Order: sequence, then C-alpha cells, then structure tokens
Amino acid sequence: MSTQSESIISPKIQEDLLKIFPGGVVFFDLETTGLSPLFDRVIEFAGIKVLRGSAPETLSMLIKPDIEISDENSAIHGITNEDVADAPSEAQSAPVIKDFIGNLPLVAHNSKFDIGFLMAMYHRCGIETDNNSVYCSCNLSRKLNKDAQNHRLSSLCEQFNINLENHHRALDDTFACLQ
Repeated sequence: MSTQSESIISPKIQEDLLKIFPGGVVFFDLETTGLSPLFDRVIEFAGIKVLRGSAPETLSMLIKPDIEISDENSAIHGITNEDVADAPSEAQSAPVIKDFIGNLPLVAHNSKFDIGFLMAMYHRCGIETDNNSVYCSCNLSRKLNKDAQNHRLSSLCEQFNINLENHHRALDDTFACLQ
C-alpha cells in the first residue's frame, strides 16, 4: 500500500475541481479478476483525494483476492497471483479504502463498473456505505465530446494529449481520469 501527499496535480486543476466539488472529491479506479462484481474480486485500488487547503492525497494498494487471477486477466492489467500473494486481504483493505473515501463524491471512468465492485466488496466485508454521490467521466465525455471516435479512457487521453503510461493500472488510470 502506498500513500502520498505531495502535489501530484497543479494548483489550477485543484482549484478548478474544488469549484465543482467544494467539499472535496475522490477520483478512483479498480483492477479486478474479471467482469462480475458477484463472482470476481478487486485486486487493485487507487484513489486521488482532492480537498480544500491541503495537497491531494493518493492511496494505491494491491489486494489479495480469495480467487485466482486468470492468465487472461493478468494479460490485461499485468497483475499476477504472485504480485498479490503478500498483499492485504479484501477484509483488511476494504476499511482502509472506506476510510480514505469517507463521504466524498466519487469520480471514475465507467463508474458503474467500479462502483459495482466497490459496493460488492463492502457488502462482503460488512461495511456500510455513505451513499456517496458518483460521477462518470465516460458519461460526461459522451455528453460534451460528441465528436470523439469513442469514449474509452485511452482514446480520450490520446485526443486531449494526456499522458497514460500504464493503462489498466489503477493509479495511472485514476490520474488520467482526473486530468
């Protein structure tokens, strides 16, 4: 697990975000063992929390699932069973994630996918939610960027000249979504 609080975004971007979300906001992304929140598990969480009066904070962690990561899924995000062998379990990770997020609004690219997994993890761990507001940058792009060839995160990064070094790794995807 890693956290940091040095300035990872410009003061201008932070100021702009706080105009939209005056009480703060958390951008986040997950990597998973598959596509079903009921049968698959979160194996990586990353979040960037933006609050007024402090530097943005990040939380990035691998999570050991109680199921195997298939070679097919490892090929997408690069996370292997060996990578998560010594990571904290879902039961250990979920409260840390919940504490990081608190009751702040959440933003993710294709948020319906990520929220489904986050809520399923909370449910399995007996964690109640704060009914956070959830926003989707993919839906926003569909409304505001009608000329885009598609609205995948990698395509939007290319269109807007946003650096996306490790696509399908949670922290890099989170940072790209924020940008």
